Amino acid sequence: MMRYFYLSQMADKGLSEMDDESTMVRLSETSRISILARQRKAIGLEEGGIAVARVENGEIRIRPVRAVLTELQAKVRQHLAHSGESVDRFLADRREEAAREGGSGASRD
Repeated sequence: MMRYFYLSQMADKGLSEMDDESTMVRLSETSRISILARQRKAIGLEEGGIAVARVENGEIRIRPVRAVLTELQAKVRQHLAHSGESVDRFLADRREEAAREGGSGASRD
């Protein structure tokens, strides 16, 4: 037996509040959900791929991993900017350390 669920609280609000971007999805007995091709394409998953799913404000939010990573990189970049740390600073420190040790900074075998 198949049952229909919304990926959000649209069922509680009723069909009158569904917009053009909302669709009913079928949840199988094995708890699988099929996402429409146009919706997968809109978030860059038309060829499949890895996504991150989380419950947020009573809704299931599905995002491509690359979008989540991009967001995390931006947050880390912002944090590093406020702390004065950076990859460039790390590399400069490493070069200085290597120069003090008499090396070029390249790995040795």
